[in-house]
Amino acid sequence: GMWSPVAASDAVWTAWKARAEHRASLALAARNALVSTRDVSELTKADLQIRSLRACLKDLEADAKRNSDAASALANAQARSERLKDEIELLSASITRLAAEHAEQRDLRVAEEAKARELKLELEEERDLRRRAERKAADLAAECEEHRCRAEEHRAAREADARRADEARTRCADVELRGE
Repeated sequence: GMWSPVAASDAVWTAWKARAEHRASLALAARNALVSTRDVSELTKADLQIRSLRACLKDLEADAKRNSDAASALANAQARSERLKDEIELLSASITRLAAEHAEQRDLRVAEEAKARELKLELEEERDLRRRAERKAADLAAECEEHRCRAEEHRAAREADARRADEARTRCADVELRGE
């Protein structure tokens, strides 16, 4: 399996504790032996050794607890790191999606602007065609008015010619009557 700081420190702690307990039991056996022989100086030395071993044992227990706390803090930090990685992935996916949406919107806007320009050109062309048609209609109306005026002049001239012809016939008839 994976290396675990907790497992490693537990193994060290267990081995050390076993050695310390063995030493303590040896010291206790020595103390009991010395008590029975009443050798006070040896007993005092053994007692000091036991106290020293107990102090070492307490130090080891404190170290093991600190190691355990550090391992727990490390595990928490790793869990937080994993959560942050997940959050970063989600944010990255969100940013990618937003960038794609933005690009799509930009493409749509560009297409709409192109269509608007196209429609504007078509509108300008239609306006030009309408202006040309209006000019043509005005030209035709002016031409029609000119033809109407000429026709009116021709009619007036024909009427004048007809009157003159009538007058000439009348004079001819008068002359003929007088000639008889």
